Amino acid sequence: MQEILGQDMGFDGDLTVLPAGDVETCAGLDCYLQDLRLRLATEKGELWCHPEYGVRLRRFVKAPATMLNRMDLETEIIEALEADPRTVPGSAQVTIMQWDRAGIRIRATCYAIGVSNPLNLVIGYGADEITLERLFA
Repeated sequence: MQEILGQDMGFDGDLTVLPAGDVETCAGLDCYLQDLRLRLATEKGELWCHPEYGVRLRRFVKAPATMLNRMDLETEIIEALEADPRTVPGSAQVTIMQWDRAGIRIRATCYAIGVSNPLNLVIGYGADEITLERLFA
């Protein structure tokens, strides 16, 4: 599975240097999950060399929770999840769980290529933080 889902430097807000001087790495499903977290935390256009990478999130954080805004945000998240080539096309589903002044909480489900169980996520967008939790079901 590591061959499909990849291996990368482990990044959870900061790089961890191991006693031998190497940087901690992540692989397989952990690597895929880390990459999804980074994609969902990056504002579209923020990376000049990858202008389509990320999500147009800032426009939603303080916006009213209208049906149109909800559908637009759901589409943004689905497109971001499925933009990763390791996501099975057409497998992403998104449901907005909460949208108020405190922030937005979203439940998302998708399948990674080569993994038989769905990846269930809860994504939280607040004024100053973005969280991504994996639910085990």
